[in-house]
This record gives sequence, structure tokens and C-alpha cells, in this order.
Amino acid sequence: MECSHNNNELRYIVNSKKIKMYCFQCLDCGRTYGKWQPSPQTKEAIDGCLPVDRIFEDAGHKKQIDEWKNQREHEKREKHHKYEVYINMSSDWQLRRRLVLRRCNNLCEACLINTATQVHHENYNSLYNEIAWDLKGVCKNCHQKIHGVIFNG
Repeated sequence: MECSHNNNELRYIVNSKKIKMYCFQCLDCGRTYGKWQPSPQTKEAIDGCLPVDRIFEDAGHKKQIDEWKNQREHEKREKHHKYEVYINMSSDWQLRRRLVLRRCNNLCEACLINTATQVHHENYNSLYNEIAWDLKGVCKNCHQKIHGVIFNG
């Protein structure tokens, strides 16, 4: 995968079969791309190139992985924010919530003891346009257990 920098240099790496393979290495981030074997016509032109800087390459790949992780975290935060706004502000959700709690007579469908005060999504296949049977009325404690959240007190 090419990087977005324009500061690349031709380098070589020796593969497991002891064959010299050539690639470009970015001199800004260390990433490498485009591995190939030279033809006899191009061999003379690339005889003086340096080996890939592996430490720099590893740092470049670590940076790329960190960028991907940060992007995924950002996307997760955006999705969660959208979900929070929906749960707290949507009149459609509030109506579905009331209907589900009415259906279970405000009795927790998980423990059948406590008052249901929350509505749990069995799945998120129809999120933002939920089907009633995918929703369950639950008490706060059961909802936390379902999601694996344990709070003291």
C-alpha cells in the first residue's frame, strides 16, 4: 500500500530464497510498496540502491496501524454518539420503548421480578427502525448483566 508522501526511494530486500527484490520505501514514514524482481535490462540502473531500512519500515507500519486504530475508534465514537442521540431524542424510539414496556406490563423479561425500566435490543439488525420482537423490557441490573457491565453499588 502506497503512502501519501512523495519522498520515496528505490530500495532492495532479500527474500527467503536469497533473491534480491526491489521496492520503494517512503523516506518520510518508512512504508514500503511495489516489490518486484528486476529484468536484465534494468539491473544495471539499480545496482547502487540501498537495502530497505527495516527499523524505519517497522516504525512506518506501526504508524499506519495506529492510524487505522484511531480511525476505527473515531468511527465507533461517532456511531455511539448517533445511537445516544437516537435513544434520548427520537420520538420514534420513545414510542417503541413505551409500547415494549406496556407489552411486558413493566415486568423485567429477564428476571421476571423487578420493574422493567429499560429496553434492550436483542440485535441491531433493524437499528433506527426496530421490530418489536427484537426489543425486551428489562430492569437496570439485568440490562447491565446482559451487556457484561458490572457496577459496584
